Amino acid sequence: MKLLSELFSMHAEICLRKTSIPGLHYPVENIFLSLSVFMTVEAMLVDYQDLEKVRIMKALGFLARFAKIKRIETLAA
Repeated sequence: MKLLSELFSMHAEICLRKTSIPGLHYPVENIFLSLSVFMTVEAMLVDYQDLEKVRIMKALGFLARFAKIKRIETLAA
């Protein structure tokens, strides 16, 4: 099983530090927004021909895990 860090990336110079799909640099947020306006997975695969269905499903899994977080705190360096 891959770690979330292998499935998604976050870099300041890519996608303005938003969580994105490595290699494609599509922000995960865009996938969620597309699905929230009832765009089907099949329609997304037509629009983003280099995107794979499994990556969309992994993005949904990421959202499910993120939704379980109760609190986020900034740690002092």
